[in-house]
Amino acid sequence: MNKILMDGDKIFLSKKITNIEVTGQAKLFINNIDHDVDLTITLKNGAYLEVLDYSRNGIVKNIRVIQDSNTTMEYVHSLDIDSEYTFNYITELNGDNNTNKISISGISRGIINLDVNALVRGQYKNNVLEENIKVLNIEGKCKILPKLGISSRDVIANHNTAISNIDDDTLFYLMSKGITNDAAVKLICDGYLYGSIRKYDEEFYNLIKE
Repeated sequence: MNKILMDGDKIFLSKKITNIEVTGQAKLFINNIDHDVDLTITLKNGAYLEVLDYSRNGIVKNIRVIQDSNTTMEYVHSLDIDSEYTFNYITELNGDNNTNKISISGISRGIINLDVNALVRGQYKNNVLEENIKVLNIEGKCKILPKLGISSRDVIANHNTAISNIDDDTLFYLMSKGITNDAAVKLICDGYLYGSIRKYDEEFYNLIKE
């Protein structure tokens, strides 16, 4: 099923949707779906898409993003995984003056596989790629494969990745303020799970908190 998003559109991803074309300023919500995903998103000239994605289920999610000129894509992904989750994300910037920002943060209590790719060919100019990935391991595992395939000289590309356990110093500091160990751990986890999404959409934040 194909879906066209125009100015002001807000939709939740369903199992039937496999292709989305964005022609204006729109939002896409992906809320803890329980089926594998194979989705292609195409941004036409001048389009802006904000994707808020919250996942707890062990599925395979393939997201392909194709951007024409003068488009902006922001993908904010929050994870709380206790089984096995695979996320494959590929961006193709097929024009000038595009921005693609992907932010992934969350908790691994199981196995998380993240494959984040971006392609910018030599003839295109003034493009921006930003990848920011932070995963907190709580008796889990995480594998991240960042790939930037860039042949253009006129591009800004940044990639930041952090995989860590709960920091003992941070935990000690919170407990020194009278917070119990369990409450301190929850506070740290909530920052990884909900911090980014809350900045973008309060309504979606409240929905996933429920």
